[in-house]
Amino acid sequence: MRIGRRSFLLAGTAGVGVLALPGLAGCGARAPVTPNAHLYGREWVSATYEMYGQKYAGVQKGAEARADKTYSVLGRRGVGSLDSLQSRAVPFFIRADEGGTGLAVDRRVPERLTFTANMSQDDRAAAQAAWDKNQSTVHTDYEEVRRLSGALTALMSEIHSVRVAIELGRREQLQIVRQISVLKSGEKAPFELPYQVSRKDYEEVLLLLLERLDDDCERLERIEAAMVTVGFTARTTDAGSGSLSANLYKVLLSVSQDAKMSDPRPPTFPSESALKDALLDRGRTAFDAIKKSPAYQELERQEEAKKWESIGAVLSAFDSLGVVPLKTSAIFQRVLGFYRGDGDYLGYLKTAASLLPLGGSLTKSIESALATTEEMRKITSRVAGLTPDAWLKAPERLLKAQSGKALVNAGTEYGLSRMGRQLAFFKDKRELLDVAHALSDTSVLSGDDAGAVVAKLQGLR
Repeated sequence: MRIGRRSFLLAGTAGVGVLALPGLAGCGARAPVTPNAHLYGREWVSATYEMYGQKYAGVQKGAEARADKTYSVLGRRGVGSLDSLQSRAVPFFIRADEGGTGLAVDRRVPERLTFTANMSQDDRAAAQAAWDKNQSTVHTDYEEVRRLSGALTALMSEIHSVRVAIELGRREQLQIVRQISVLKSGEKAPFELPYQVSRKDYEEVLLLLLERLDDDCERLERIEAAMVTVGFTARTTDAGSGSLSANLYKVLLSVSQDAKMSDPRPPTFPSESALKDALLDRGRTAFDAIKKSPAYQELERQEEAKKWESIGAVLSAFDSLGVVPLKTSAIFQRVLGFYRGDGDYLGYLKTAASLLPLGGSLTKSIESALATTEEMRKITSRVAGLTPDAWLKAPERLLKAQSGKALVNAGTEYGLSRMGRQLAFFKDKRELLDVAHALSDTSVLSGDDAGAVVAKLQGLR
């Protein structure tokens, strides 16, 4: 029996592809053809490794390209749209949809102007002015909401697709460990290896692919964490926090800087002896860890009843599944919590920070934002008290106390009324302008767009 031609398992969303090793068909099945059947010996070994490596590298590059396009839309137009919506008198909310595949901007537009018996004349005049302002901008706001919802839904859809790829990659690792276990069992291999390919050669290919999948999944997790943080930073501008929309610029710059340092590893077979030995050692370490994992133990229990009759059967079943349901993914459910929860957004940001890799530009920016926000809140409580009404009555004193310590959304009543819930990513306007200038060297903002952003930010209060 020969190694199956089964090459790749494609996830059903957004064209995301995930590796699947050759299925090892049962004895009663029609003998499939070995992948790269025109090759043999060491050529087959290296070509087979590179075939799978290229496919998974393509998953990463595709995810990054689609995310980069969304980042550009958010940088060029999204921040401006968020800023416009914040300037209205009507609160808006950004939340994940029921299926967890999109982010929608929900603007709560009142159907009619309402006065109550306990309103003073000034209260009535303020309500009338807010109503008139809302009605004069309702059509413009509709376009802002449509544009934002489209960009954020594209981002959320990509987060979903990348998480599917990660889950399938981790599942594929279980299958690799299963195949290696059969090779290590000492029994006669239930399949015919390609010409001049030994059991040891094939085990090395599997170990190298196991190590590569581990590395590739970690890289995808970094892409996912960056996208989650971008989406959450956009959400912090809504009525749950009212944070400065320009905070998004700092996150987008950090993501862009990290992306430059995180190209997928070349899929070239490690021909240099020392490198290959190091990768094989990492593959063996991953094999031992996965072999002891509850997920693998469960897989082994399920397959033991079959007496390993068909090692390729589960791979075929994966192909028919198409999309992996994410209801059981702890990470994805946590992400939905960021986009659906009504608690303090500072707590969500702390949790999101735990998903980020150590040492990157984005991690440093979020850690700085956490420290700046906590300092801002101490000052806010000390200067203005703890009630929203107190913040509204002491804006100048509050802003003076925070000068050089935190840049907040204080240009409208919307922002001032949420001062105790805001997140602060910048210490002062100078830092914000430096970030806006730096964005002109990225794909997020073109030179002209960056110039317009800087000119607008010059007048920020």
